[in-house]
Amino acid sequence: NAGMRSTLSNLFYSVTDCPTREKLGWANDAAASTDQMLYNFDMRKFYKKWFSDIIVEIRADGSLPGIFPSNGWGNDWGPVCDNLLFELPYRYYLHTGDDSLIKEAQPYLLRYINYLDAKRIEHHEFLLGDWLGDGGENSRLTPKDLVRDLLLVKAISIAAFTERLLKKSDSKLIKRLDTVKSHIIKEYIDKDGYSLIDSATAISMLLGSGVYIDKSKLSEQLIRRVKNDNYQLCCGMVGVQYLYDALSDIGAPDLAYKIITESDPGYRRWYALGATTLWESWDGETHGSHNHHMYSNVISWFFKAILGIAPSPTAPAYERIVLSPSFVRDIGYAEGYVDTPKGRVSLRWEITDKNIVYDVEITGDITAYYGDTLLSRGKNTFVISLDHAL
Repeated sequence: NAGMRSTLSNLFYSVTDCPTREKLGWANDAAASTDQMLYNFDMRKFYKKWFSDIIVEIRADGSLPGIFPSNGWGNDWGPVCDNLLFELPYRYYLHTGDDSLIKEAQPYLLRYINYLDAKRIEHHEFLLGDWLGDGGENSRLTPKDLVRDLLLVKAISIAAFTERLLKKSDSKLIKRLDTVKSHIIKEYIDKDGYSLIDSATAISMLLGSGVYIDKSKLSEQLIRRVKNDNYQLCCGMVGVQYLYDALSDIGAPDLAYKIITESDPGYRRWYALGATTLWESWDGETHGSHNHHMYSNVISWFFKAILGIAPSPTAPAYERIVLSPSFVRDIGYAEGYVDTPKGRVSLRWEITDKNIVYDVEITGDITAYYGDTLLSRGKNTFVISLDHAL
């Protein structure tokens, strides 16, 4: 698996961007891959150590450098890098149930939110937006301001969540969150509920951030956008973190799979050119790194959407899971497992001529549901009518 090879190639003292050129702990790459790494590896000791390196680099005004560890180099990269500060401890908590990192991050995150909100009010443009998109004009449609503001929404939402973990009031943060959401809706949503920025990245981020007037309008717009783009990948490194999940969440996982497997530029081109690891650029045959992990989070989509397993913020460490697989006809068969802190969950489904057979095997103290059915420890088998499922 190319994503797994690129991940393992970059786990040395920090989550480096590539093992051959810069060999630096770029925050944007690491934030983009956090969920995937926690699905696939036991990252607990590694992330605890590296997070201590991140904390000491936070500046008095709340800003961060672009790489960790750092000699102080790197200013103004913006939340595309900085979101590592909240993405890593939050995902760590979801997958492991260990709240130590997210609680440790909270005072620094509150400081960072003040910094980023001030930059929003100043209309400050950071260096990075939807970095390295190669889908023609449409990949450059998403304003950096929108990326900035939606990542601010995410930061505030995680900070509010952490306040509740700490048994503190989140009312001030919720008020601030409402202010930023109202600003985004005013600037980027039309009176009918559609995004004024008609790009896959913008629509997917709005859906994923919960910033909309009418979800059905944005859902319709995203499907139309993907079809108008001829199922080509018109996102950079930010957009791909939202696109596949957004399509699954609105009931179109088949479109996500079509983009993943057929888009050119995309993974297909890399494999056709003999790649065995992930690259830095979609069109990177003659330039850039040929061992970058920043597009690897597509692996998480296969766990969450195709196998149907994801940790919940209300029951971290997979203590209670609601399985929601996507039975994509073009895939036909899927199998995998997740080793949770509570035990292993093995999942398998196959489309036959008339039915879908979905097998779930549970070991350990995990409460799991498929629909309204509480699963028992051991093997559970569901036979689902094709007419009902597809």
